[in-house]
Amino acid sequence: METDTLLFTTIAQSCPGIVRTLTLLIRELTEADLEPATMRMLGERIQRIGEAVSAHAKRSTWDE
Repeated sequence: METDTLLFTTIAQSCPGIVRTLTLLIRELTEADLEPATMRMLGERIQRIGEAVSAHAKRSTWDE
């Protein structure tokens, strides 16, 4: 699983904990030996988290 170096560098400037967390998550997912159904459910949950982050960003942009 690749990471977006520029994005992670930008985030690390103000929120290094997020980069540490994402890096750990990516490493763990790469090495995970989970059942396909469990991996799908996890992927769907991570996707919902991403959607919530995107929605928050849109609301923040509109408020500016």
